[in-house]
Amino acid sequence: MLPDDTGESRIWEASEVCSCGLVHAGRPGHAYNEEAFRYVLTLEQKRAERSRNSFLLLLIRSKANHQSQGSIDPVLAEAIFSGVSRGVREGDFIGWYNDGRVVGAVLTEGIKTPAPEVPGRIGRRLTGVLAEELPGHAAIELEVRVYRPRSGEKG
Repeated sequence: MLPDDTGESRIWEASEVCSCGLVHAGRPGHAYNEEAFRYVLTLEQKRAERSRNSFLLLLIRSKANHQSQGSIDPVLAEAIFSGVSRGVREGDFIGWYNDGRVVGAVLTEGIKTPAPEVPGRIGRRLTGVLAEELPGHAAIELEVRVYRPRSGEKG
């Protein structure tokens, strides 16, 4: 809750300033649209700076579409969201980092700095989950990267 000018608390103030919403509402693997995801990412960056904790940012894109800036097929995107939702914790946030092109997840840490091998371990685990979720060899065509954003870095 955020206080308004009168000192009263208001729930989800962002609903008045953005068209935040869910992609695939009502289906497994709830995911935020790009605007909502970027909003949550900004909130997490501010929270991490204030608390001096860290978080990780997971980004998934199609290797084939990376050069052409093409969109991820909607059926494949739904399977990616489903796999990512299976592979992250309940408190993590998933959605479009770049609408139709890059799937993202904000992985809240709650610790000062994760060990250097943690992002690689998470990336490998998510790649394995996606390989189980996606049809055929589709997982091979994905680039899965996990970053620890630096303090003050914009999403």
